[in-house]
Amino acid sequence: MSNVIYDLKKGLRKRVVNITPVWFAMTMGTGILSILLFNCPYQFNGLQTISGVVFGINVVLFVVLLLMTIARYAIWPSMLPLMLVNPVNVFLATLTMGFSTIIVCIVDFLVPRYGYNFALLSYVFWYINVAMSIITCIGIPFIQMSRQTLENSQIFATALLPTVSTIVCASTGAAVATVLPENQAIVTITICYILLGMGVPMSLIVLANYTSRLMLFKIPPAAVISSTFIPIGPCGQSAYAILKLARNLTDIANERGLVPFTSVEDPELAKFAASALQTASIPFALIIWGFGCLWLALAIISFFDTMISKRIPINLSLWGCTFPIGTLALSAQELGKEMNVTGMKVVSVILLITLVIIWLILMALTFYNGVIRDKWFSSPCLSDAGGTPPSMHDVEFNRKY
Repeated sequence: MSNVIYDLKKGLRKRVVNITPVWFAMTMGTGILSILLFNCPYQFNGLQTISGVVFGINVVLFVVLLLMTIARYAIWPSMLPLMLVNPVNVFLATLTMGFSTIIVCIVDFLVPRYGYNFALLSYVFWYINVAMSIITCIGIPFIQMSRQTLENSQIFATALLPTVSTIVCASTGAAVATVLPENQAIVTITICYILLGMGVPMSLIVLANYTSRLMLFKIPPAAVISSTFIPIGPCGQSAYAILKLARNLTDIANERGLVPFTSVEDPELAKFAASALQTASIPFALIIWGFGCLWLALAIISFFDTMISKRIPINLSLWGCTFPIGTLALSAQELGKEMNVTGMKVVSVILLITLVIIWLILMALTFYNGVIRDKWFSSPCLSDAGGTPPSMHDVEFNRKY
């Protein structure tokens, strides 16, 4: 009996020391799936229940991974700076974005059932999420600029993750604003636009750099080929956020006879201005959504072209394709609703079905390889340090300039 307990403790300790932020990509994919199922334009009996179950799974996953992450850095403090100077640091953004999906699910599931207290909870959580996303968006690029040495060939689409976190937070705020009183909603919408300003232009800059890397150094290695799906993320989330925020402003204008951010005081003129804003958001969102479709096509072609010539490793990085596909489906759902176009709704369902299949496969693989066989608990930064946590004095966190 004592040997069994010892083995369990040893196995748990190994998993905790090797936990990395990459694992939170699971919560992103699971959370976006729950949101898509809840908002699916073609509902059937039981779909809302399935969506709620997926939401519950996501909460459990997030809490377990968060506790393991906290335990890792509490027990081995040197692992924090060691992780921060390793390329894996960009995946800290997945924690922020995984949290965002939980906030949206609170708005979708709990607020309609249990009232304003959960709306207030989502509001508080969202401000925490804002702080996390801003720190990630600014902090990780600064560490890359000052504490890491990177070659152009080492730049992958994962470099987008810190900047995408603010875009995801903005779209989350757009959802939270729908359940808030008007004054709080206006403040939330204002912050959302600022977050978009932080994330969208920077994402375009990183995308340009990444495209240059693809031209010069070709398709990423098979081990990280799923990262080619990541550029879809900022496109899908930006399109969704633009539509949702414009809809929020329109609703406020219709209720108050006043368009936020303008000096229009005439109620009828305010409604007209809001309607014009909502109408203008649709073609803009369509352009961004089309850009996302381009990256989806390139990612699919790259994936299968690599699969023909090489063996693609089955590892945790495969979760990287789930959230981006989900964001494109989510923006398609919103476009279908705003435009009332059946074709766009059908496209969103096709993407949703694809995501369900991928999610089921990856969940099975993760349970088998990660939980049962313990193959996916591997920390790159720990491996670089020789396999054991170093002392704090042995970790290099020096300026590279």
